[in-house]
Amino acid sequence: MKGRLSIFILLLVLSVTAGAQTVESIRSSADYLWAEGRDVRPSVADNKAVDGLLEKLSVSDILPAAEWVKGPLWKTYRSDIRNSTLTLVTPEGVLRYIAWRDVEKIFVNRWRKVKELVQQAQKSATQDPDIARTYISWAETYLASLPPGEPEVRKRTREIRAKVGDGRTDAVHLRNIESEIGLIRKALRLPKPVVKEAPQPVEVKALSLQRDTIRAIEAVKWAALPKMTGVRSDINAGLVPIRVITDTSVVRKPSWNGALLLQADFWTVPSFGLMLTVGRGKFGGYISARSNFSAGDFAYECLSDGTCEFGRFWASGNSRSHRLSLAAGPVYAINKHFSAYAGLGYGQQSVLWEDSDGNWARVSDLSARGLLLDAGVLWTPGRFRVGLGASLTAFRTPSGIVSVGVSF
Repeated sequence: MKGRLSIFILLLVLSVTAGAQTVESIRSSADYLWAEGRDVRPSVADNKAVDGLLEKLSVSDILPAAEWVKGPLWKTYRSDIRNSTLTLVTPEGVLRYIAWRDVEKIFVNRWRKVKELVQQAQKSATQDPDIARTYISWAETYLASLPPGEPEVRKRTREIRAKVGDGRTDAVHLRNIESEIGLIRKALRLPKPVVKEAPQPVEVKALSLQRDTIRAIEAVKWAALPKMTGVRSDINAGLVPIRVITDTSVVRKPSWNGALLLQADFWTVPSFGLMLTVGRGKFGGYISARSNFSAGDFAYECLSDGTCEFGRFWASGNSRSHRLSLAAGPVYAINKHFSAYAGLGYGQQSVLWEDSDGNWARVSDLSARGLLLDAGVLWTPGRFRVGLGASLTAFRTPSGIVSVGVSF
């Protein structure tokens, strides 16, 4: 057991020593491009190491670019540098390095994108030059950020550009490329390509359509063009709007719709009833009836101060209220979910007092009857319908209305 432990400790010491020699050899050798980031947090130290490599690369002569553009341009290579360089953890932080002979690996991913974009541009050049201009514009952007090399690719790029010209480009979107292209253009101070305007709607008049086969056609329909295959096979299919003008004699008319609602009307005492709405398109109508189902007959009338036509009113202490509301009117659909209604009708709201002889008297100054004004708003979330409104009887007694029901 002691022998095994001694061997483990010896291997551990040798590995640490070998690692220290490797770090020192990288620092002292001219064969490596390296940078070290120092921080107790490994992620922060690694970011500093990447920034150090960017700084060293920006002052090198690898790219034939002006001095002011090297720094911003190299920052677009952060992910490529992370994928191409090696990492060593030191006691002070993180060391990132790459052999000078392997620096070209940083450009491998970008060269691959250029070749795929040129290939897609070549395929689209005959069928749709606008889309081909988009691909070739992106390929030219990448080439502007790359060192000399790949003469065949550059030659094909120039040939395709000469074929499709410098017209406007379509808005073709490719995942993980468009944002990178924007950063490179900004670093190189390249002008943005002029995007082609969206195609105008094509008007088509539908004539002599059979009633049994036509469907309700919306004002605008979208016809999808054939899908274009992108660098990562995820181009959004271009959409061209087509406005269809149909012969109104054969288009299906809006269907009838309606709703049945329970209503509660609140005054001195509540009353309850039903509301029926029927409509077609934006316009319709309604009828409603509400009552508290209390008897409204009386023998005579009096005032609330106790006076009546034959003298003084002597109350027994019993009282009741009678309510009746009948209304009808138009309904207008404001939009898909909201509609408004307003109507006229007859309303009766009576306060009745019982006298000492058991006869009922109507208190005229606390009661009202005559013209009824009804108005409110209905909300339709799905199949349900909810409403809030108000009514006014004989321009004297207002009340609030709550409605709940189902559409059909």
